[in-house]
Amino acid sequence: MKLTMLVSVVVILVLAGCSGSTIKSDGTVTELRWPDLSSAAFDKNRGTFPNIENLLNIRSAMTKDQLYKLIGYPQFYEGFHVREWNYLFHFNTPSQGTDGITTCQYKVVFDNKAYARSFFWRAVDPVDAVCPPNKDPGAIIREIKQTEALIRQ
Repeated sequence: MKLTMLVSVVVILVLAGCSGSTIKSDGTVTELRWPDLSSAAFDKNRGTFPNIENLLNIRSAMTKDQLYKLIGYPQFYEGFHVREWNYLFHFNTPSQGTDGITTCQYKVVFDNKAYARSFFWRAVDPVDAVCPPNKDPGAIIREIKQTEALIRQ
């Protein structure tokens, strides 16, 4: 009975590990696979609105703890000692996406020493969106309105 249960657990863990991307030891990907959106496990299956500045600070060779501090835990549960983290992110994009929101999947792939090495985006809604939108902080346009009011100093 114990042996049957142990074999079942091993088979489940092996199959769970096979559902992700095919990753080399250096953190490059030979076959990219994305999790189904309905399998998002965290943030009530809805994803999050990330801080754009934090996304811009992500670099190769970061640890999982450093990524967590910038963008939180991934919304998909891949298992233990995984080599990829998958996120579901939403961005405010007036006149684009559903209700002015663009949805993207983001994947971070780790090498065999658990350092982030590869990063991928996939547009979800709309499917032809650029992810992430306004990636370049220089693309953010601020309107400055002239006023006749006097400013006291």
